[in-house]
Amino acid sequence: MTTSAVSAGHPLRHVEQSCQRLEEAGLIDTERGDLAGEYGNTELHFACRSDGR
Repeated sequence: MTTSAVSAGHPLRHVEQSCQRLEEAGLIDTERGDLAGEYGNTELHFACRSDGR
């Protein structure tokens, strides 16, 4: 996902807007976190469905 999110021309390339897009899709409690990995950091985006599932 990280590769596709930062690829030129991909609709998800603006990762700074990911939480906003998740909210526009009807998700709630959006947040972003960094996960350190062997090849550097990965940005993770979290959200919940409004019905609690």
